[in-house]
Amino acid sequence: MARAIVAVIAGILSAFVSILLVQAVGALAAPAGPAPSLKDAEHMREYLSAMPMASYAFLLAAYLVGSALGGTVAGRIMFNPRSRCVWIVGGILLVTTVANIVLIPHPLWFSIASVVMIFMGTGYSTTLRPAVKR
Repeated sequence: MARAIVAVIAGILSAFVSILLVQAVGALAAPAGPAPSLKDAEHMREYLSAMPMASYAFLLAAYLVGSALGGTVAGRIMFNPRSRCVWIVGGILLVTTVANIVLIPHPLWFSIASVVMIFMGTGYSTTLRPAVKR
């Protein structure tokens, strides 16, 4: 049980850190400009509709990399890439992604693609070779 808790926490932390790192690279490579206040939904909607496609690509890549890395870390700790812990990490990432979509008015295509990236990354992490117990 303790190993499972550590696996989920480590998976979530590695996923969130990798998502932040890919988003930081994306902000440098394809700057979208300063974002408006989250309290002003209309200005946020305009900002997101004018955001460059490269910025969206980096965001989607961040979700894919984060969910794959988080699931892989959890699977490696559990010595089983098909462990429930991998899917728990993916589920937590999915819940946070859906919350982000609900709270910030994203374009519909991006909302759908974000959820697909989480499933793809988590699913990919279950296909990797299991870690060897030493």
